[in-house]
Order: sequence, then C-alpha cells, then structure tokens
Amino acid sequence: MKQKQSVLEKNQLLLEVNQSLSHYGEDPFLGDELVLIQKRLLEIESSIAVVGQFSVGKSALLNALLGEEILSNRVVESTKVLTRIRHCATQAEAKVILTKRDGSQEVVKMSHIDDLQKYTTFQGEDITNELQYVDLYWPVQFLNQDLVLIDTPGANSLTASAFQTTRKQLKTSSAIMYLFLGTKGLDAADYPLIEEFINQKKKVFLVGTHIDQVTSEQWQEVIRDVHEKLNPLLLGEKINIVGVSSKEALYGKQTNDIDLITASNILSLETTLQDYMKNKEYEQAELRSVAYDYEQIVEEIKAQKKEEEADESANLQERKRRLERLILLTELDYDKVKEEGLSLIKERKSHLKSLNLMYEKEWKQEGKDVLDIVKKKYAMYAKTLKDNIATTSYIQMDGLKERYIQHLNDIEQSYYLWHQEMERFADRFVISFEKSIQQDDQSFFEALQQLGTNIDIRWDDFESIIKEIKLTPYRVDDTFEVFEEYNSENADYVSFEEKIQQKNNNLHRMEQELQIQRNAAKQEVESQKKEEERDLGVKPEPRERYRTKGILFWKRKEFIGYDYSNQERWDEKIQAIHNTYQKKKRLVEQEFKEKFIEVERDKEMLEKEYEVLEDMKQAHAHELMMALYTTVLNKSKIVKQGHASKIDEMQKEWNELLELQYERYDEHTQRIEDAFKKFIQISKETAIQKIKVL
Repeated sequence: MKQKQSVLEKNQLLLEVNQSLSHYGEDPFLGDELVLIQKRLLEIESSIAVVGQFSVGKSALLNALLGEEILSNRVVESTKVLTRIRHCATQAEAKVILTKRDGSQEVVKMSHIDDLQKYTTFQGEDITNELQYVDLYWPVQFLNQDLVLIDTPGANSLTASAFQTTRKQLKTSSAIMYLFLGTKGLDAADYPLIEEFINQKKKVFLVGTHIDQVTSEQWQEVIRDVHEKLNPLLLGEKINIVGVSSKEALYGKQTNDIDLITASNILSLETTLQDYMKNKEYEQAELRSVAYDYEQIVEEIKAQKKEEEADESANLQERKRRLERLILLTELDYDKVKEEGLSLIKERKSHLKSLNLMYEKEWKQEGKDVLDIVKKKYAMYAKTLKDNIATTSYIQMDGLKERYIQHLNDIEQSYYLWHQEMERFADRFVISFEKSIQQDDQSFFEALQQLGTNIDIRWDDFESIIKEIKLTPYRVDDTFEVFEEYNSENADYVSFEEKIQQKNNNLHRMEQELQIQRNAAKQEVESQKKEEERDLGVKPEPRERYRTKGILFWKRKEFIGYDYSNQERWDEKIQAIHNTYQKKKRLVEQEFKEKFIEVERDKEMLEKEYEVLEDMKQAHAHELMMALYTTVLNKSKIVKQGHASKIDEMQKEWNELLELQYERYDEHTQRIEDAFKKFIQISKETAIQKIKVL
C-alpha cells in the first residue's frame, strides 16, 4: 500500500541546513555539499533531468516537446553541455543565455533554431569547452519560472567530462525523465540507475521512445515486462510508463496534423508533465530530493561528530550556538527581504507597450493624411494623362517619360516628408519611455519601503544608488529617411547598350591587333628565311675538271669539263629553305584566318544583340505607355499598393526601434537587480558584524 508522504517546510529545513553550514562550512568535504543544499533551497528551482542511454532519442523527444528541431539530433554522441530549457511567454521572447565557466554570461537572440546546436554538441565550436550551462528560453506550457527541463549527456557517455556533468546534475534534480527504447524495453544497465533515483526520493517519469516501430501488442508486452522488473524496487509506489513517437510528434506539430500528434501519444506525456507543474508537485519533489541529500550529509556529520573531541566548555558552546542562531535568523530575515525585492523586480512592468500603441497610432494617422495627399496627386496626374496620352506620339515619349518620373519623385517626396516626421515621433517616444523607466524605479523603491520586516535597513542609501543607475544613452539616427529619387533612364537597356557598344569597340580593336600580329608574324618568317639564306652564302661557281696524260717527262693535264655538284647542293638547300618558310607562312596565315573567322562570328552575334537592343527599346517604350495607361485606369490600386509598401517599411523600422528600447529596459532592470542584491548582501554583512552575545 502506498504510504502518504509528509509535507516538508522549506524554512525549517533551511534553518537546519544553515546551522549545519555554520558548523561545517569550512569542511573540505561537507562544506561544498552543504552550500549546494543551501543554494537549492534559496533558489527553490526544481528541475526535470532528461536521462537515457546513448542513442535512445533524448534530443528527438525534447524537440518534439518544444515543437521545433532545436537540439542536435545526431547518430553520434552529440550533447556535451547541460542545456536548461526554461519557460518564456511567447516565441518572440525566445533566447539563449550562455553561462561560461568563469561566471560570465552572454545573451544570444534565437534568430534561427540552428543557433543553439553549436553551443551544445561535441561537434560544435570551441566555445563549448568554455561553457558551463546553456539556458534556452522557449514557450513550453508544462514549465514555469520555478520548473526547468534539462537535457543531459547520455547516461553511458563515452566522454569523462560529459559523464561527470550528467552525474552532478542528477544529484541536484528532483525529477527524472528516464528514456528507454520502446522497441526493446529497459536493459540491465537501466535498472540500477532507476533504483538509485527511487532511493533518492526523486520523481521518476518513464518514457519509451520509437513506439511507432512496434505494434500495440508488442508495446503492451514491453510495459508488462518493465512493471514486473520494477515492482520489487518501488515499495508500493506506482510509475506510469508513457510511450511516444518523437518523429511523428514533431512532424505533426510542424504540419499541424492533429491525427499524427494524437497517434504519437506526445499529448499523454505533456499532460502528465503539465499536471506535475500545475499541482506544484515539483515543489515537494524538490524539497524531498533536497531533504534526502541533506539527510545523507547529516549522517556523515553524525559520524564525524562521534570522532570529534568535545573539550570546549559548555558556556562557550552555548554562546556560540546563540550567536550562530542569531546570525542564522538575521540571514533568513535579509534573505527574505532579498526574495521579496527580487519578486518586485520581476513584477516591474514597463509602459513601453502602451506608449508604443499611442505613438504608433499617431504616426499611422499621419500616414492616412499622406495617403490622401498621394491620392490627390495621382488623380491630378491621371487627369493630365487622360487628356494628353491619346495625342502623344512616339517621338514625344522622352518628354512624357520625364513628366512621369517627375510625378513619381513628387509622390516619393511626400513620403520622405512623412519619414522626417517619424524621426520626431521616435524622439518623443524614447523620451517618454525613459520617463516611464524613471517612474518604475521610483515605484520599486517605494514598494521596498513598504515591505514588512523587523530588520534595520537604510533604504535611503539604496535610493541614492538607484538614482545613480542611468539608462544606456540612446540617439535616434536617421533610420527613417528612405527617400529614393527615380531616374529617367531605363537601367536595363541602357546598360545593355553600353555593354554591346563596348563589345563592338573591343572587336574593332581586336581585328586591328590581329592584322598587326599577322603582318608581324609574316615579317618574322621572312626575316628568318633571309637569315638562313645569308648563312648559306652565294651560289658557288662550277669547278674545272682535268685528267693527266703521258708518263714521266711527257706528263700533261688535259681539260675534260666542269664539276656542278656544289651548285646542285646549294640549289637543293635554297629550295629546302624556300619550302620550309613557305610552309611557315601558310601556318601563320591559317592561324590568323581562324582568329579572323572567330572575330567575324562575334560580329554576327553582336549584330543579333543589336537587334535585341532595338527590341528592348521598343519594349521599354511599350512598357512605359502601358504603365501610363495603367496609371490612368488603375490609379486607386496603384496608390493602395504603393502606400501599403511604405507602411510595411515604416512598421519594420518602428519595430526595430521598439526592440532596441526593450533591450535597454532589460539591461537597466538587470543593473537595478544586481545593485539590489549587492546592497542587501552588504547590509546583511554589516548587521551580522554588529551582533554581540553576552
């Protein structure tokens, strides 16, 4: 039979913890543990840690609960940094706060859902090595300001730092959402962890994933098996098991497919978590978790006390206890004032929204007046066109075009004047906003003075501190000056005409250069030929040939003819030189012939582009005539469309101005909060120093 759990009182438990801390705060083993318990009680922030073996689908389930694929969903181990999912009212307020290991923080706007993944995964940027926490603010209905959802590295993470991160978080979380594969149920590694959570008095939610991969009968068999193995550990407690198809749930939410959402069973899990939040079960769950951890420390303290020597006198012990009790009570009083003050800061409300509505209404009314002026200008121009367009010839098109451009610039000038007026609106709006913040600061101080407390605190000193905290200076720049003057030229065909004219010039220049290059190449061949002919020299003369007749004293030479062999060899070489350089000339001619042919092809293509240019000019003339004709027939539609576009531009700039003021407000409020915490801490330390025990 399930036993009824007793209701725990936070203040009583906090008093006991503070007393233990005063005794053992300097203890190298127990001190840090007691400080952690005290911090958990003071902040009373309850968390649901999402735990499961690697690749069980934690990130996929969290994405399904968030309704967007925000967290990394990879087949390799990805989660490295603890991601704390916190509640915010709307998606427009969604943001990421990065807390580094040195205690500094950075606020990142959620401009895109991919922004979060680079801070929370092993595959992320180097900044993940510097981070301690990543806080994601997202509109989750089953969370509130005191209850957060925490994504942890896998329970069987292969990385030592990630494993230690998980174990540390599990120690401080009052509730555990334990995930397992719905296709096979819990395995041997899961039961010791779940048993440990149950023994530590933690609230446990069991969630089976990937149930879309099993039949209903198979899933029921998994549930029976899990219950059968867990029942000996529960001691009468009942743990509900919810099966979810994360993939179907996320896709159903993104496509607004109600049937798919229902089939995924995500609503059952969300209802369970929402009941846990609405009934504030998390408060008692958190206190039970803290009480259990504190009881473990108390047991260690008791064991340590047995080993301590009790040599001090009873009188000194009594005085010490009385002093400690007075200090603890004083700390509790100041901590209570701090909690109430911080609550007042959270309730601070800027009048920015009401101011925005008032000034936005004013500039939009001015826009309606501008619209009336624009309508009248269009009506006058349309009448002029109607009276003259039928008699306007093509050669008068330039004049008609200039009048049309002048009309457009006249319209744009009307909007330009309105934009200038917007800057004055913005200045007045910012001044009113700053006065509103000053009133909020004064109201906060007056509310502090009304707090019911027995402590002596110098609020006048804090008033001077508040007055020194000024809003970040802000100057309205020329944000709203968007006047754009129209030109009479048509950029399409004018730029095209310039391009083809440039092509024409380039072709003429290329043709001349080719002529020069061809002549130079021929001249070079001829020069080489002449050089080789000079090297060969002049044609040799034929040699005379003789023979000897007679013997001894009767010998004599007899002329028998000429030897022409040297002349023949010379002729052959001359002919070879001639043939070689004739061939080179033909190659040069062929090479440049191909280049000239290519130039001619480019000329032919250029002629076609000139034809296209003429068509564009004709089309532009036709387009202008049609635009003017449309202006006459549809002036009302044109005016509405143009004005709607201007309104959109103005609304965008106004929204940016409003966002900047919200940022200034948030920054100022944070400075007020930091100053208040510091003032209370100094006041508490001063009060403690004044405590004396006789």
